[in-house]
Amino acid sequence: MSDLRYRMNLHIISLHNDKPSAALIMSANEHHNFKELFKPIPTITSAKPDKEYKPLVKNLPTRLAASKVKILLKELISDCGGFLVTSVKRSTAIMKFKCETSAQRAKSCLDGKKMHNNKISVEWVKYDKSNQMKDIGIVSEDPTGKIPSLNPDHGNTPSSFSKYSSES
Repeated sequence: MSDLRYRMNLHIISLHNDKPSAALIMSANEHHNFKELFKPIPTITSAKPDKEYKPLVKNLPTRLAASKVKILLKELISDCGGFLVTSVKRSTAIMKFKCETSAQRAKSCLDGKKMHNNKISVEWVKYDKSNQMKDIGIVSEDPTGKIPSLNPDHGNTPSSFSKYSSES
């Protein structure tokens, strides 16, 4: 460092730990203790840790497996940071970000991109933890004209007793 300082006429600034050597201090124009220099900087804490940003990716290729679609999405937006592909169903996928800027960057990166000849579009999902979707049952009419009942203990699975109870 001394050669750089005197022969090349460079201004040398040394950042050191608590016990620097005398040679290090002598060869630098300025020297600062690293810990003391960064002590007054406050740590950044997230103001809204529960907030999630969930872009919905549409028009994904349906002929690919969900795992392959996840891998392709990760490759397309690998530099956006902090995301997770939460679900891939048919031609849609939901991603989750903790930071709005990362989610916005991913949306602009993916919107209009082509994946296996499908032009991807991205929308925002309205998400509120208090209004999360619960188990929903869809009842459709049986071809025989009977309406099957759903077993309340097993969500959307038809009750095994429904066909016997309606015959009496």
